[in-house]
Amino acid sequence: MFTAEAVQSAPGGGKQWQHTHSGGEIHLHGGPDENRVGYYVTTNSTYAGQWGIAVEAESKDGTKGVDSIGFTVYAKPNMAATGQPAPKSDNLTKYDVKEIGEIDSARRRTTCTEVEDQ
Repeated sequence: MFTAEAVQSAPGGGKQWQHTHSGGEIHLHGGPDENRVGYYVTTNSTYAGQWGIAVEAESKDGTKGVDSIGFTVYAKPNMAATGQPAPKSDNLTKYDVKEIGEIDSARRRTTCTEVEDQ
């Protein structure tokens, strides 16, 4: 067990984007926000297995929070790193089925022919 000081990485910046809910309400995400910030701590895992972190934080107004998060450290990476090709998948495609509805859960069913024509 050890204690590490967190490093502030971003004071709520970046691009802002929006999406519209089905009822018409516009919801904003991202963008500058003095009440949002990211932190990180760099550490080295000495062995593969189950690890955990405990986070203690205090807001400007003095509100304190504590949370614990568990995670697995793998002996070898189990996902592609940035810039590496994605692993091959073993999923069915439209060429493997007679009707696209066999693998597509969209509300409006389309045939494989309709998909090819789009």
